[in-house]
Amino acid sequence: MTETAKPSDADSQEEQGGVGWLELFFDLVFVATLSLINEDIREDFTWQGLVFAFVAMAGLFGVWLTVTLVSNRFPDDSEYRRSVVGVIMVTLIVSGLGVSDTVGIDSRLGEFSFALTLIAVGALLIPLPKKFGAPRSAIHLSIALLWGAGAIVAIFSLLPVTANVEFAVVAAAVVVVAISVTVVQEHGLRDTHAVRPSHLIERLGLLAIILLGEGFVLLTVALREPDAETDLRYLLMTFVLVYLLWRYFFDSTFADRHGTLHWRSAALGTFVLIFGIVGMFDVFADLAASSAMTETTVEKAAFALASTLTFAGFAILGYARTGRLGLEFWTHVLLAGVNLGLIAVLVGTGVGLAATAIGTALIIAIDVVATVRRKRSLESSPRHADAAESPRGA
Repeated sequence: MTETAKPSDADSQEEQGGVGWLELFFDLVFVATLSLINEDIREDFTWQGLVFAFVAMAGLFGVWLTVTLVSNRFPDDSEYRRSVVGVIMVTLIVSGLGVSDTVGIDSRLGEFSFALTLIAVGALLIPLPKKFGAPRSAIHLSIALLWGAGAIVAIFSLLPVTANVEFAVVAAAVVVVAISVTVVQEHGLRDTHAVRPSHLIERLGLLAIILLGEGFVLLTVALREPDAETDLRYLLMTFVLVYLLWRYFFDSTFADRHGTLHWRSAALGTFVLIFGIVGMFDVFADLAASSAMTETTVEKAAFALASTLTFAGFAILGYARTGRLGLEFWTHVLLAGVNLGLIAVLVGTGVGLAATAIGTALIIAIDVVATVRRKRSLESSPRHADAAESPRGA
């Protein structure tokens, strides 16, 4: 019996190619914008600054995920797609520059630019029903949500409101973007235009690679500041952490292309892991560049939170790959608890964060090695071999 290929057919989608040059360029712009937010964290290393940075990163990642899923479900190299993605990239950069007033761009301009980003993302969806046969109801509702959020952010960026009101408006816009991606489009498109797992895996892996490299750049720039009394232990710890996380991505999380992939959990886990990695690197950079080498309570708490988020990201990614709360998930959770306990004990006894980070790195090393060995054991089993040879849907 001959089967007609459809846009939702996993095999036909896989044949449409991997990651294109425009997607890679978009990833570079995304990481550059993230770097601007990182710089703001170091300049305002307070709880308020950390919360604002988290919301900014969440909004940034929501835009990245939306654009990525459009490229995933609807591969297109048209001039319209290139032009709109170009607008998104430019407005994202301006938004990142506007996170802090110290870089010379008013924060209101940054907010207005983020509003333009949301509007441009909505414009990216306009041709999909006619060109790809996407369900009009889901696409039109997504456009309405994105444009509505963009209009609200733009209006408030022009009004004389307090910083707390601006923060609430941006946070609400982030929620709208998340709803548009994870609820409306998933339920409206999964039966006709399913997510291509291999493409999403590759995009998440490449994003992680760029961000890990950014960790090196962040710390080395901090170490070169004229008034810094550098402590090379933090550089060593960054190298160890990057090596371990790199090994995790290549040998575990994003190497299994035949197992089950829950893409929403994979995206959430990647964001949590990214935030944890960036948080640890920011603490290291702040301490390494400090002339007094002082460690504040916020820095200690931020390191504990960031390292815990790293393990939480591991756990969510484990669930995304296996589809169940099994041994791998709970192993990550257990090691997160062990890590928190170790940090509490060491900090309570007056041990510095450099030594504390060594303990965290050892626990991460145990986690990575155990995960990689578990994956290799599953790959060598006959059941996995049979699953890899049999066709499966997305």
